[in-house]
Amino acid sequence: MLLARQGDMRGAIAAFERTQTMRPENADARRGLAEAYTALGAELTAAGRLTEATDAFARGAAAAPQ
Repeated sequence: MLLARQGDMRGAIAAFERTQTMRPENADARRGLAEAYTALGAELTAAGRLTEATDAFARGAAAAPQ
């Protein structure tokens, strides 16, 4: 997704979540959501925001397709 490639992880997360609401069977959207949360977690870790990073990583793991 363009937002993720541009580094707008919060925007990408919002877009992937909207897609999941409309098409919950879409594995690509779930994978994109997981990747965006993981990238956000990495950004937050680098910024020293470890509590928020932990939450982002957990959300990424939960969103990953089975």
